[in-house]
Amino acid sequence: MTAHKVAFASLVLGGSRLVTKFTDLLSGLVVARFLTPNDFGLIALVVTTLTIVRSCTDLPVSSALVHGGRLERDDLDSAFTLSLLRGVAVAVLMLVLAWPFAALFGDARIASAMAVLALSPLAEGAMSPLMAAFAKDVNYTPNAVVLFVGKFAGFLVTIALAWWTHSYWALVIGLVIGSVIVAVASNFAAPYRPRLSLKRARSLVHFAGWSTLSSMALTLYGQGDRFFVAGVLGTIALGYYTVGMQIAQASTWSFAGMTIPSLFSGFVHIRDDKARMRAAYAKGQSVLMAMMAPIGCGLAIVAGPVVALVLGQKWLPAAPVLAVLGPIMSLQMMVVPAEALAMALGETKTLFFRNLVSLAITIPAVVAGAMLYGLTGAIVARAATCLVGIVINLKITERLLAVPVWSQIANVWRSLAGVVVMVVVVEAALHYAPVQLTGLWGFAQLAAYGVLGFTAYGVSHWALWRGAGEPDGVERFAIGLGARIFKVPQAEVGR
Repeated sequence: MTAHKVAFASLVLGGSRLVTKFTDLLSGLVVARFLTPNDFGLIALVVTTLTIVRSCTDLPVSSALVHGGRLERDDLDSAFTLSLLRGVAVAVLMLVLAWPFAALFGDARIASAMAVLALSPLAEGAMSPLMAAFAKDVNYTPNAVVLFVGKFAGFLVTIALAWWTHSYWALVIGLVIGSVIVAVASNFAAPYRPRLSLKRARSLVHFAGWSTLSSMALTLYGQGDRFFVAGVLGTIALGYYTVGMQIAQASTWSFAGMTIPSLFSGFVHIRDDKARMRAAYAKGQSVLMAMMAPIGCGLAIVAGPVVALVLGQKWLPAAPVLAVLGPIMSLQMMVVPAEALAMALGETKTLFFRNLVSLAITIPAVVAGAMLYGLTGAIVARAATCLVGIVINLKITERLLAVPVWSQIANVWRSLAGVVVMVVVVEAALHYAPVQLTGLWGFAQLAAYGVLGFTAYGVSHWALWRGAGEPDGVERFAIGLGARIFKVPQAEVGR
């Protein structure tokens, strides 16, 4: 298992899920065009509730199967049974919470939406556990295809219903259909005859124990603040906050977060060789940072035009959320592999305490910011706590791999410098030719500035690499990938 294979697997899985996450984002944006910020805020509460309930009952049995030894029938049956029971539990919790939440926020639509959305975890519980065999071999093509088929089907349903009904139901039904298709497709890709058993449940739950608590804390940290924003500022402000956050996350975590399973699989194979672990970690870190950092920062520069053109003028208050959180989430890319690293080394307890600390810092900070300075205060508070989280992850990696914090930052210095060059070039261009906020000309301008920004970033990144003596890193990975795709010797690609 080489560092190159781990990085390539991350690229395959991340790229496929980038497409599927983009369809999720696009579905939300299309529906948002037909909704008021208040309506969108209410739907955000429903989806956030499902996400948090899922995390509170999370059983990462697939990760446990990958982490363990040879897959046996009892392992698969126990994993399937646990997943099915978890799906039923999530569905029941959604039904139990539906009417109290509707009463709490004063809108009966919340209850009906939560009741229908309860079908999604039921479908997910029927996924084939045999998909773990592909992940165990660091082969994520079948997983990518299954996910894409389900998400794309849900996307088509959402778009059709949004056009037909102009209702938030388009998003709810699309999510349910997508989950059903993913479950069906997984059983085509990895045929499994269901059999209920809990024979190996104890060993699976033992691995999943701290992972479940960690996932719960992480989800509450990532989305729990939305309840408090709604409680302090109302659902209209939550609509702006959620839309800006979704665009910022989609531009970074939509790819990076999805590479964690492939990084985890690769790290498991080499966990007894710290030198190879360091090499694989550094390669994954540099690839993620180089690919994703310019996207989040680039969107932040043109946040106002992006929001106005894509969603309409009524959503302009969401632009500051994207402008502030986009660059912060770009910086988070250099610590994404820490999650997979800790899981591969069995440090799930460390992840739990990391997420618990982040949660304990974030919620009070966002509440205080919202109460004192409104939506702006909530945004700034969220950004500040994200920076604290980056430092925590850098320290965790330092402890697990004995790689100093300064060395981790130095590993991505060319990406950081390239982003600075990109920002300077695009800001200078915007000064002389601001983007129009309406019409096709506005979209054409955005596209032109995108090309300009990425060109400035790529050229500066490459020049810095050549000036530094062509060290091992993302550039060599790109050369190797190009050579494999175009069947050209690496020496020729690098010229």
